Amino acid sequence: GEMLSGGQRQRVALARAVYSRSDIYLLDDPTSSQDFRVARGILDCVIGPRGLLGDKTRILVTTNTRLPFPVDKWLLMHNGRAVLFRDLNDLKKHPGAPQDLEEPARMTAYQSTENTRQVELHSMADNEVVSVVKEEGIASSKGALGIYAAYIKYSGISTVLALVCFVVSAVFMAAQLVCIKAWSSLRTRSSEDMEHSSREMLLWLALACLGDVVFRLVAGILLARGTRHCSLTLHRKMLARVAGSPLSFFDATPRGRLLNRFSVDLEMNDSRAFVAYKQLFQSLLCVIGRLAVIGTQAPIVFALAFSAELVLVISMRCLIRGSVIGRLYESTRLSKVLQHLAETLDSVGVIRCYQVMDRFCLQFRRLLNDYAEAFNVFFLCYSFSRLLFTFAGVLVIILTMAIVVVPNHGQSASASTVGLSVLSSFTETATESQWLNPRLFLEPFDEFWPKRGVVKFDHFSASYRPGVGDDALKDICFEAHAGEKVAVVGRTGAGKSSLVLALLRIIQRTSGAITIDGTGIYDVPLKRLRSAIAIIPQDPSLFCGTLRENLDPPSSRSDAELWSVLRTVGLDDFVDNGAEGLSFTISEKGDNLSAGQRQLVSLARALLRAAKILVLDEATSSMDPETDRRIQATLRESFSHCTLITIAHRIDSILDYDRVVVMDDGRVVECGRSEDLLADPRSRFRQMVTEAGLLPE
Repeated sequence: GEMLSGGQRQRVALARAVYSRSDIYLLDDPTSSQDFRVARGILDCVIGPRGLLGDKTRILVTTNTRLPFPVDKWLLMHNGRAVLFRDLNDLKKHPGAPQDLEEPARMTAYQSTENTRQVELHSMADNEVVSVVKEEGIASSKGALGIYAAYIKYSGISTVLALVCFVVSAVFMAAQLVCIKAWSSLRTRSSEDMEHSSREMLLWLALACLGDVVFRLVAGILLARGTRHCSLTLHRKMLARVAGSPLSFFDATPRGRLLNRFSVDLEMNDSRAFVAYKQLFQSLLCVIGRLAVIGTQAPIVFALAFSAELVLVISMRCLIRGSVIGRLYESTRLSKVLQHLAETLDSVGVIRCYQVMDRFCLQFRRLLNDYAEAFNVFFLCYSFSRLLFTFAGVLVIILTMAIVVVPNHGQSASASTVGLSVLSSFTETATESQWLNPRLFLEPFDEFWPKRGVVKFDHFSASYRPGVGDDALKDICFEAHAGEKVAVVGRTGAGKSSLVLALLRIIQRTSGAITIDGTGIYDVPLKRLRSAIAIIPQDPSLFCGTLRENLDPPSSRSDAELWSVLRTVGLDDFVDNGAEGLSFTISEKGDNLSAGQRQLVSLARALLRAAKILVLDEATSSMDPETDRRIQATLRESFSHCTLITIAHRIDSILDYDRVVVMDDGRVVECGRSEDLLADPRSRFRQMVTEAGLLPE
């Protein structure tokens, strides 16, 4: 659901719940990411007594008390206790009740049937639906020689030295044959000469055997070291390329494919490549050495060997093509298996809730069968190639009685080559570094930039997939002055979050420019740009670790500073209640914290950054109004010197902002001071404020 906005994902989840046709519905703040108009439409058309769930039992959890929820009973959570009220007036009398509860009668202000039905996702014609996920394939432009060259390049000098040692080992092996032949010819001489020469020849034979063993052992050690260096280099380059890829790469690349590349394919290079290349070098050089020795005595051997090799090359071309296709199919099918596993683990709660375990198990078995079929294709090609090599070797032995079985080096090399080819495709992924201006590496950049925090959008347009889909942002023009508070509002899916992604250079520009203090963001090193902007996203990113590590990843702040920001955002009581303090362990993705607490941690992290530009992407959507007001007060006090850009659904929290930008369908439709927009009876912003019940109609 990365291509959907937060509000759209929320509505898809609600629609899925409605389609389940259950008797009891547990709704966890289903309107937190919706604008007031859409939220009221959801209440009227879905949750309310006249909605789709009107005859069902609904348990609704919410922090948005300004919405007129049509409920039969109220349950107030206060100081860890639950208090049940049957009447709203009784609830208002409780000291812990929110002060801005709305009466259900206010729903009558939402009477337009046409507006009520505008709670669905933006419709798209069938010919506009574009799949952004690319089919998996061997994307490397390298040929067979290029793959071997890449392997040598990544493995370093060790592989070259190993190859030299294998050559020397083959020379010693050929010398053994020469010594044995010379020793056998001594029988034609006298016994006295034979005894002296025999001891001398046996000494040379022992030295040749010792040299063969030593150089083969050294070659194996060097090759193992080179393989390890190759794996480390591949992993480092892959990780750097993938981590630096634009957002469109992750939209087009499933997680299962990434898991496959970083696990199975790297494991193949770690383990199988060493054995394959060791057998290849040893066997190939051994055959060449033996042919050189035997062929000088019986030239017919060259003709027989050439004929056998010609037949093998022709046959192996077909087999290698089949094994490459089989290996590719195996890799793509395994990626789908891993992708299915990752999605299942992420959604296991939803899967169990909707009782669709059998469907997911059936899909897993189907994907596993497809993977097994692809593996069998590769294994059959491998087995047949072994049979072909064995038959050719036996045939040559029978004809010459002198040549050993031809080693199976071709197939082993081909299998690892395919794996290396797939890995090479990831080291060639286009990264954001290719978008940078080359002069950035020549001219030093001001380390104190930005000094004022002036943000200007100049006819800026951007797209998630340029050339594939429509622009998400279209001709955006507005300016946020230094220290100014700018609110960006609009219906869900209007492009508000895309504006933030464009400022951070996550989505790709198609035209126009964005400048900060007069400097284009595409002329600034990416790391410097993102370090200059503090952001509190709609879905905060927390990592498995301690609270201290999440607040201050570089460990550059003292405990006193950390406690100070915790008190500022109101998390100090929560942390004090536990014995661990700043060492409180946060689970993966912050699952042991509520949505509001995760956003407070993200706000505290932004306070520690002390950036000149702060961006809030619906950062208080999961907070109750009281906490929201406290956070807004904190923002006004602690970020008074910063340029503040807020993506907001709660209109009441941004009425005191200096400037309001209204967006619709990726465009800026209104921009100006909130007082001026409210004074205009035709203003969209005034209409939104009126719908929120903050302005008399």
